[in-house]
Order: sequence, then C-alpha cells, then structure tokens
Amino acid sequence: MMKEKILKIWTASESKFVQLIDRIEPETKLMVVGIAFLFMAFISFYTIVSGIYYIGLKDGEQLQMKHIKSPALKIETADSINLKKQMRDGKQ
Repeated sequence: MMKEKILKIWTASESKFVQLIDRIEPETKLMVVGIAFLFMAFISFYTIVSGIYYIGLKDGEQLQMKHIKSPALKIETADSINLKKQMRDGKQ
C-alpha cells in the first residue's frame, strides 16, 4: 500500500519534471548544465584547497604525535626453567 503511494507520487513528479524540461530550449539546457558543472567544480576546488590549507595551519601542530615512553619493567633474575629446577630440588 505504501509502496503504491510512493510509486504514484514518483510517477506524477517525474511527468511534471519531464514536461518542465521539454519546454526549455536545448541551448538553455546546455547553459544550466554548464553552470551546475562550474558550481560543483568550484565547490570541489574550494574543499580541496581549504583542506590543504588547514593541514599546514599552525606549522603542523595538529599532526605532531607524542611519543609514548616505555614502562619500566621489573626484571627478575629467575626464569621459569630455574624455578622448576629449584622446586624439583627442594630449594625455593
């Protein structure tokens, strides 16, 4: 039921859009497409340039990483093999 309503609305809007486009002359259609293309190209160019600008902003402070210091590990002299030998011999 809902799918039928959506399909009906879609078909009606599509037919109105086609009627509107058919009234426009080919030169005007080309002009509209050209202007839309230039607008999208400008937006794309602006996005790329502003992205590159913000990467270099503040001398790259945002890209610096702090190095993590390794934790001081407690090193035991006895390893598991020596512990097994000591337990077997009765020493601990």
